[in-house]
Amino acid sequence: MIVFDVGAHVGQMTLMFSRSVGHGRVHAFEAGREAFRRLTNVCQEAGLRNVVLNHLALAEKEGQVRLNVYDDDHLAWSTQAHRPLENYGINVQPVSTEEITSSTVDLYCDKNDVTKIDLLKIDVEGAEFQVLMGTSHMLESQLIACVAFEFGQTTFDMGNEPDQIEAYLNGMGYRVRNVVAGDPVFQVVPMRKPRNSPCT
Repeated sequence: MIVFDVGAHVGQMTLMFSRSVGHGRVHAFEAGREAFRRLTNVCQEAGLRNVVLNHLALAEKEGQVRLNVYDDDHLAWSTQAHRPLENYGINVQPVSTEEITSSTVDLYCDKNDVTKIDLLKIDVEGAEFQVLMGTSHMLESQLIACVAFEFGQTTFDMGNEPDQIEAYLNGMGYRVRNVVAGDPVFQVVPMRKPRNSPCT
């Protein structure tokens, strides 16, 4: 199997995918410098030979993206979005920004002779739709068997709407469903006004 782990962070899912693909390959992508350093160390210490590490942001186009980076305790929150966390009752702010090289899934596949993807996992803190837009050829050609992506408040913070995402994927011939059977596809209501309690 071929798995793309987009937003690999420090490698928890990468390790699992590596064990699951057999003689296949995992292409792991992480934009943040510190997270990528930790991801590299994890994969080296585990002796993973079927993982290709990419310090790269996948997006809707080739170029540069700006990443808002949080402290060690909240490193997984690093995002392109400008998150108004204070409106959600969370007193956490980015500690730095990083300019990261970006490409697209389509360009990466073309340059690296990847002709199919069995699982495209995307967890990029709100910019999932941007990654999907850069995957148009692979999706339209039905060269991706399954896409799994995160959805939450950061999706709205990034300026993305659920209807856009669902319409885009439906137009490519894919059906969107919640991984939890029976739950609505998109069940989060965007928080437009300040709340007293933190979001989850």
